[in-house]
Formats: sequence, C-alpha cells, structure tokens
Amino acid sequence: ALTVFGLTALELALCLAGCLCRLALRAWLTPQSVRAWSSSPVESWTAVREYLALRRAGVDPYDGSALHLPPLSLRLMLAADSLLGGGDGDRAWLVLLALELAGCLALKRLLREFGAYTLRRQAANVASYCSASVPMLLSGDSLRRLRLPVIAAYWFNPYSLVASVAEATTPLSNLVVLLCLAELCRGRVGFAAALCAAAAYHGLYPLCLIVPICLAGPARPALLAFAGTLACLLATSYMLTGGSWAYLQSVYAFHALAPDHTPGFSLSWYLFCEAFDHFRSLFQAVFQANLVCVLAPLAIRFRSDPCFLAVICWAYTAIFKPYCCVSEQALIACVFIMHAQLHAHMRRALLAIILLIVAFVLAPIMHHLWLYPGSANSNFYFAISLLHCTAMALLLYLFCIAYLKREFLLHHGPQPLKFSDGTEAKIVLQAPTVKLLFVNN
Repeated sequence: ALTVFGLTALELALCLAGCLCRLALRAWLTPQSVRAWSSSPVESWTAVREYLALRRAGVDPYDGSALHLPPLSLRLMLAADSLLGGGDGDRAWLVLLALELAGCLALKRLLREFGAYTLRRQAANVASYCSASVPMLLSGDSLRRLRLPVIAAYWFNPYSLVASVAEATTPLSNLVVLLCLAELCRGRVGFAAALCAAAAYHGLYPLCLIVPICLAGPARPALLAFAGTLACLLATSYMLTGGSWAYLQSVYAFHALAPDHTPGFSLSWYLFCEAFDHFRSLFQAVFQANLVCVLAPLAIRFRSDPCFLAVICWAYTAIFKPYCCVSEQALIACVFIMHAQLHAHMRRALLAIILLIVAFVLAPIMHHLWLYPGSANSNFYFAISLLHCTAMALLLYLFCIAYLKREFLLHHGPQPLKFSDGTEAKIVLQAPTVKLLFVNN
C-alpha cells in the first residue's frame, strides 16, 4: 500500500480530518475560554510569549513566576515559530499542530514496535501457557488492526481537541515520551534512557520511566546514558541563560513545590489552598511521596514486562502530578487502546468512560458558574476535578487488574477452574497476586 512517512492513505485521512477539526474549533472557541480547565501553568504557550516580552525588555525571564518551561524547550518552539513565518509567538497553532503531527508519526512507530515486542514476549513464554489458552494468543494481523482505532483516538479524543485549542505545549513532551516508549519496546535501552532524560528535562515527572528502562536491559549503560544526556541538557541551558541556574528554581522546584494554585484538572490546587500555612510543606511532601513510593511495588510486580510497567508508571504520574494536562491523559487513552487484549477483562471500564464524559461536559459549566455569575463556588469545580481524577485512576486500576487476570488465564486456561474434589473456583484479587478461592456453596 502507498504510504507517506509510514502512514497509509486511511491514516493520512484521519490526520487531515483531525487537523481540520482543530482549525474549526479554533474558529469557534478562543484559547482563553478553555485554557483554565484544559491546560496548566507549566504547559501553556502563554509562557512562550512571556519569555519573548521579558527578553526584549532586558529582564531575565526566570526572575519572575510566569515562566516554567526549560530554556531549550523554549528555544526549540521559538525556532519552529520563526521557521513557520512567525517571530512573536503568533504561530502557536501551527507549531503545536506540527508537533501533534510528529507525535502521530511517533505513535505509529510505537504501534509497530509494540506489536513486535508483544509477539516476541509471547513466543518466549508460550511454552509455559496452558494448551487451552491458544485462542487467547495474539497474532500480527490482530495487532495491525489496532492502528486505525489508536490513531483515530489520538486525533479525535475530546480532551486532546480542547487542549489543542487552549494552546497547551504538551505535544512536545508527548512526542519525546512516545519515542522513549518505542525505543524501550525495541530493546534499545541506551536510546530510551537518553529520551527519558530529555522528557524529564522538559517536565520532571517522566523521570519515572528510568525504572522500567533499567529493568529492560543492563542498568549501568542506561543510567550512564540518562545521566550524560541530562547533564548535557542542563549545561547547555546554563550557557543559554548567560551562566545562570535560576531556571532550575523556576522549572523543577516549581513542579516539586507546586506554589501556583490555579484551578485545573488536578487535585493539588484545592488541597494546597485549603491547607493551613504551617501544614503546607507536609502536604507538598506527601503529595510528591505518593508519586515516588508507588514505583517500587509496581516495579516488583511488573518487572517481567518493562514496557507495560513503563506505561503504568507514566500514566500514574500523569494523573496525580500537581500540574496535569488533559492532552497527556488523552494520549494515555491511546496507549490503553493499544492493549486490546486486555479490554475483555476490564469489567467496569464503561463506568470509568461515563465518568470521564460527565467530567468533560460539566467542567466548563462549573468553571463558568463559579467565576462569572457567581452561582457556584470552588467546591463545585473541585468536585468535577475529583471526578475526573477518580475516573482516570479507575481506568488505570482496571488496566492493571486486566493484565494480571489475562496472565493468570494464559497459564491456567480460560475454562472454569476446579479443585481436585470437583469444587468450582473463582479468581479474585488478593494482594499482591491473583489467587484461587472456593466459591461459597
């Protein structure tokens, strides 16, 4: 079949339709009308314009509290803006659309590498599978059929559409994370570690991907590649800022301390606003510890499948980090669709999807009622943020349970299980593994 940049005619048609849909939404909505609930203080094109204005005024852009993107990311987006005919950051929509197109190509590559990785892992473990589980095995054709649904979800997810209108700069970090996952699936841990360093340089929290990368291959070369790449990026940023380390405080300390309590689709802004001043440091420490402490048990449980572990770690931090962006969570949905073999084992996925739809519909309504007519308050809007995070956490939980259940069925067979005395058994989740329990008579 004829392909352009690895995309077939149908995939190109989806890309074109997605771009036209974004342009139509931009003609109907303004970035300001959706930015408050679909973007975040650290992922907004407003920061790029702020950087230009402060630099022309002779002020260090990182002296204030408005800029939270690292220097190289800013220079890259400004270079793209100039290349596309801008110069004052007025080609935001074109730059971000180009990044989304590049992200689509990276997603297509991830689909290809993920399919090859899944088949390799299946072939390596097939000897330990039950003979009755043969119908559950995956084929190359079944994996290739996922490409169109995944690309369609990438372009037409409502959250990604709204984030595009809001001019969120998340497509840049999404692009690097997708390339990192693709290299991890391919088994090139050195390149994956370097890309992980680039993603962590941009947004700190993709740092969690170094754990599955080290489990996928030799840990020492991966750590050296990660440390070397990150050191080069930080040193280059130091030179670009005229020999100043002020950007470290404005970028990475801002992520860790979360001092900006602008309302969004996260949990931190409301908790930190309501906390007493002398308890705020404790809240901040617990919030960040929650993101770090979960990595160890996940790494222990899913150490045999580093690519799945990488998806789980990335999704968990994207949901619970202080400044989350819906565009990143929309991309997580695409990665979940890639694992189509797990969908049959996700019993309450419909509930989570309905909750996400409700949150998407009510978020702009509650935000408007709170700020303009004053007929609602922050509790209404936070309730929708909490609903959104709960739905995403439920999807992630179901995703993990479905993986464990499928692995169990592959080894023990999908037929009803019985003990030696003929008593039927059922599968229940009992930490830390899936076990068999008797059915009550």
